[in-house]
Amino acid sequence: MVNTVSIDDVIKVLNDALNHDRVVIQNVIESRVPCSDSFIEHPSIQVGHNHEGHVEIGIIGIINSLFGTDDNGYGPGGTEYDGGGQLCSFVKMWHDTDLLSRLAGSEWPVY
Repeated sequence: MVNTVSIDDVIKVLNDALNHDRVVIQNVIESRVPCSDSFIEHPSIQVGHNHEGHVEIGIIGIINSLFGTDDNGYGPGGTEYDGGGQLCSFVKMWHDTDLLSRLAGSEWPVY
């Protein structure tokens, strides 16, 4: 039997995990692992560069790859942080114009 999982299902599970142990889940989500430059050209896996310019991969970039990317190369799942840097929730980024307007001009954390 094959189950279909939506980004909404994934966000629900991630938020449930966050409610169980916020510190552990924030540490998992913010963990980045050095990876080869070949990931930069991957069609759906999102990677970033650390402060030294090395390519790193994280779990959100991998999870998002399951659902494709928008025209800007971003997947549908994201995170919301409070002003103190604490992870508040996992959110669906696509089709959430209110969230996008709140994030416009805000500084994205670099890990």
